[in-house]
Amino acid sequence: STITREAILVILAAHVSASGECAGPNATHCRNLLEV
Repeated sequence: STITREAILVILAAHVSASGECAGPNATHCRNLLEV
C-alpha cells in the first residue's frame, strides 16, 4: 500500500502533539518529515 502525504501529515501531527515539539533523538527525522 502507498502512504499518502496526507497520511504522513496526520502521523506527523500526532507525533508533534504527543511530543509537544520536534525535539530530542527524533528531531532530525521529524524535520525530514516536515520537508516532504
